[in-house]
Amino acid sequence: MSRATGVKSRLSRYEGAWEAINRLIRSGGSWSGFERNCFFSGTGQAGFINQSAVSGLDYQEDGRGLAVWDYDGDGDPDLLVKNRNAPQVRILRNDSAPGSHRLKVRLEGSRSNRQGIGARVTVRHGGKSKVKELRAGSGFLSQNSQELFFGLGASLKVDSLEVDWPSGLRQTFRDVPADREVFLREGAKEPGLQPFKERSRPGPGGAGRPAFRPPPDESRKVWMLDPVTLPGMKLRDLSGRALTLAKFRGAPLVLNLWTPECSSCVLELSEWKKQRSATGSELAVLVVTSAADRESEKTAEIVRRAGFPAAFADPEDLLALSVLVEEVVRWPRGLRLPCTLLLNSSGHLVRIYEGRTGWAGLSADAADIPGDPRGRLARGLPFPGGYYSSDWFRNEFQLGVSYLEAGLPARGLEAFERTLIRRPGEVEALYNIGLIQLQAGKLESAREAFELALEGQPEFIDSAANLGVVLARQGRLEDSYRVFSKVLESRPGHIEALINIGNIELTVGAPERARKRFEEVIRLEPGLVAGYKRLGAVCRSTGDLDGAREVYEKAAAIDPEDPELWSNLGVILAEGGRFKEARKMCERSVRVSPGYASGHNNLGLVLQALGETDDAVRAFQKSISLAPAGPSAYLNLARLYIKLGRKAESASLLRRYLELQPGHPGALRLLKQLGE
Repeated sequence: MSRATGVKSRLSRYEGAWEAINRLIRSGGSWSGFERNCFFSGTGQAGFINQSAVSGLDYQEDGRGLAVWDYDGDGDPDLLVKNRNAPQVRILRNDSAPGSHRLKVRLEGSRSNRQGIGARVTVRHGGKSKVKELRAGSGFLSQNSQELFFGLGASLKVDSLEVDWPSGLRQTFRDVPADREVFLREGAKEPGLQPFKERSRPGPGGAGRPAFRPPPDESRKVWMLDPVTLPGMKLRDLSGRALTLAKFRGAPLVLNLWTPECSSCVLELSEWKKQRSATGSELAVLVVTSAADRESEKTAEIVRRAGFPAAFADPEDLLALSVLVEEVVRWPRGLRLPCTLLLNSSGHLVRIYEGRTGWAGLSADAADIPGDPRGRLARGLPFPGGYYSSDWFRNEFQLGVSYLEAGLPARGLEAFERTLIRRPGEVEALYNIGLIQLQAGKLESAREAFELALEGQPEFIDSAANLGVVLARQGRLEDSYRVFSKVLESRPGHIEALINIGNIELTVGAPERARKRFEEVIRLEPGLVAGYKRLGAVCRSTGDLDGAREVYEKAAAIDPEDPELWSNLGVILAEGGRFKEARKMCERSVRVSPGYASGHNNLGLVLQALGETDDAVRAFQKSISLAPAGPSAYLNLARLYIKLGRKAESASLLRRYLELQPGHPGALRLLKQLGE
């Protein structure tokens, strides 16, 4: 979510861009282009050879980190490769050629640092000399193991092994046998020697390749460590009646997500029907597809043959389910169908199946859903062992953020409210609740959320800025002014606070103070059109039409596609009596954005001033069609009708508007003038 509403400042645009990048990454996109791994081997003559392809290391994944370690304890360096996308980790086992010998050195400092960082080891054998230094921080997002590997070729021993410690101590050990792990403690008289484990054998994948890859069409199944609350859905049955999941509570329920165009989905439903009948199972199943398929005869026939009750969901509900699955198991959004959700008797999601699923396994899972945390832990984690954690629970806050990023604020609100149940007073959750309520126009709820966030974190500037917005919209201008003043005390260059406090000053009749605020905004962010718009409004309010025109022209040069700028230029020129020039500006406004209602309304006023009443009527009517609830075009057209002697049309138009906005004072006054 943005820092504060109403202004697209450079910082809010920057944060919006980060949100977009994060959405891209979570959906499987690449951060900076798929960066394939590179592998270079030394020539022994101060050069390197690129062996990326022949080594098998140049996978198509988006590579990030790489660490060297001895995975299998046989003395040769293996590799651990970290990718940004899946598979996120690859372990590449190195199986050196038979007949080659090696040495692995581990260090422990006493006078030097305990890890021996900075120590230099020199190995001499067969007339050759090799030097390596133990370092920390070996690469991006990775750290090599703190072991030094030396290849010895055909040598069966090391003539000398010399260590220069950071403390200044030098130790030399002679005739060290090959194929050993050598442990050297600073100051010790003799090294510790341990034979390597038996040399590993290459797996079926070959050197540098994984020994096993699961088939790409293998279904995936995941137990939830913490049962998940489903997003609210507005489901309808085949006849169009409302359907709720609550009617299935009290027993496990299978939600099967499918589509009539998915042959695998249809086959799965057919298999389920046969197996369910053969076993006499009473496990409830609800098959869910898009509401767009409800009127399809093909859908009705498939549902009839399957014999399971069907539900139809709106696209927004299906998107919410997709976001939920993406967040809880990190599968890409846009599920591979069929996808099956197993709900417990309380209606919470406990297991997800992607791809075709056998009825026998599904029934067995439904009959043995773990109810306690220990049982869920045993089922949910992929391997046995002792686990230590303060709590295993769903990160509802991150789920709420994902809903917001998908354009589902109502679902996000539910998730943030659940966050507060687990973590009362969580300021980020309160802040996001405030933003959602503010954008929904629920000002009192928004105010309470922002105030609670500030109680927990008084220096939360963005929460204070949004509280100021809420108070201003509630008409509490003095309170809003105090809040924005405190924001500017803490952060003088806060763009949103400067603009909003300037708006208040302009409203209460302090245009010169407002001018200074907006000039400061433009100085801090010269490309922010909103600052020019507000400065232009100040100039216009003080009668400085030339100044206003100059400001709007500068803004239009920055963003020529903003219809409001051209429309405002037209209004200013019209106020100065320059109607022909004003017409050109207003026409450009509606040409840039044909759906801009205010532009058509202002064009109508200019055309009326030029005596082109028929075109003015059409412009007002266009504005009304684009913004049926806005009063300006209705009232302007009603006044024009009166001038043209078309009083009945004027009265009819005003009555129509009063049906939309009962009690509007301007419309009532005009009707009174007409004697109605």
